[in-house]
Amino acid sequence: MNKLLSGISASATVSFNNLASRLKSEGKSIVSLAGGDPDFDTPEKIKASLVRALNCGHTHYCDVRGLKALREKLSFKLREENNIMCSEKNIIVTPGAKYAVCLAIMAVAGEGDEVLIPQPSWVSYEAMTRLGGALPVGFPLSVENGYEITRSLLEENCTDRTKAIVINSPNNPTGHVLSSDEWQTVRDFVRDHELYLISDEVYESIIFDGRKNISPASFLDISPRVITVNSFSKAYAMTGWRMGYLCASEEITDVIATVLSHEISCVNEFVQYAGITALECREESLMMAREYERRRDYLVKELSSLEGFEAVVPQGAFYLWVRIEKNGMNSEELAMWLLEKAGVVTVPGSSFGKGGEKFLRFCFAYSMKDLEEAVRRIKKCI
Repeated sequence: MNKLLSGISASATVSFNNLASRLKSEGKSIVSLAGGDPDFDTPEKIKASLVRALNCGHTHYCDVRGLKALREKLSFKLREENNIMCSEKNIIVTPGAKYAVCLAIMAVAGEGDEVLIPQPSWVSYEAMTRLGGALPVGFPLSVENGYEITRSLLEENCTDRTKAIVINSPNNPTGHVLSSDEWQTVRDFVRDHELYLISDEVYESIIFDGRKNISPASFLDISPRVITVNSFSKAYAMTGWRMGYLCASEEITDVIATVLSHEISCVNEFVQYAGITALECREESLMMAREYERRRDYLVKELSSLEGFEAVVPQGAFYLWVRIEKNGMNSEELAMWLLEKAGVVTVPGSSFGKGGEKFLRFCFAYSMKDLEEAVRRIKKCI
């Protein structure tokens, strides 16, 4: 087997999602809060747009970079909403943001290079880095410090082999949103060490309490070294459509386009036409974000009231990061305890790297009915 595949485990979030599905198929009463799949249906106008595209015969190969009309719409969105100076030449449409992150890491880091990953972080960053032949360097941020990224932490983990850093804001799983001061720290660090910055912004539309997303590619002094990754999945409830995109310098997109020409040829043409319509569904996206905030407030209140449960109030995304002290159990034992005793599926914090022990991740992208039932079961279990 390929040696790059050794030591890479299956995605924990996918594994626990599959576990929930299997238990349900066996007839067990299960409430799953493990995945990151919104319970909302894709807006009707987006679905109608896809049907029109199919009926018009848009079922063929297209530009490996993506439909020009979609890329032009995406570059306009990034200029207007994210203050990123770009054109359609800077955009690559990908089958999901997950693949975009993988391509971004592969484009700038290879054998002998190191990639910095502040943790807790999404489960796939480390595996993606290893698949490209580079070495992931995960380092823990402190819950006591609000998961703030500091210059001292960055410098402690930087070596002469460091090539890039991956930042996810809003963060999965903690819900932390980088402040302007934190972004200034990252900006200075990237500039001073001439690193690449992969900015994963898939949750940019799900930010609470009046906060605003900041895109580091808007900083002109480092923008040529920033790869911005985003997706249609979370903002428009299009997880199963598998469409994301990245924005980077032409030097980087040229390399990635070459890779794509060998690996996938292009993203489904008819799905891309639906993506053009999705970018016009801002009100629907805002409605979803408001509902996520309501669900967040409910789950934070209910779980924080339980003995031994300490919830980190998320500033964005749709996950609740909860530290639990129960009979000295670690995060995997806690997850299995809740599954066996309450029939509630979560994801153990250890899956998200350093700093995740004793934590569980609860997703509140599910319906209020599911959240209320999960809380009822957990309370009964306690």
